[in-house]
Amino acid sequence: MKIRKMTVTAFLVALAIIFHYIESFIPVIVPGFHLGLANVISLFALFYMGWSYYLSVLFLRVILVGLMFTGFGTTFMLSLGGATLSCALTLLLFFFTKTSIYGVSAVSAFSHVLGQILVYIWIVNTSYMMIYLPLLSVLGVASGLILAYLTAYIIKVLPNFDNMQSVRRKNRS
Repeated sequence: MKIRKMTVTAFLVALAIIFHYIESFIPVIVPGFHLGLANVISLFALFYMGWSYYLSVLFLRVILVGLMFTGFGTTFMLSLGGATLSCALTLLLFFFTKTSIYGVSAVSAFSHVLGQILVYIWIVNTSYMMIYLPLLSVLGVASGLILAYLTAYIIKVLPNFDNMQSVRRKNRS
């Protein structure tokens, strides 16, 4: 079971990194805003496979993107801050409420923006970035809702994750 989990996690992390890389080619209309395409994979991991996959995919993606593309400077700190706050609130909603994938994704997107802005304020020691919070929050929540729709559709068309072993056996014959 451990090898299966590691393999699936590695595949999802690789897919999330590819999505992150593809997103880097999309022109940025509003400075500081990205669609967050890799979050489709994180949401998928949480709602289709469980919280441990979600944690692994989220933080391994942040670390490996830092290692491969951005380095471990300011961009990494912003990403890690956003991911940490987003992860905390996402898991609280996931475990203690009956919030849908749309609500979880919207809160996750907002908290990611808030986490990044708080880290930025901590780094530069000024609070002027709070002026930018409303615009980035609206864009982030809208993006989160779109990504939740895509993730919900993917989950809907796939068989239950717990039954994947029996699906593989049927396909071999």
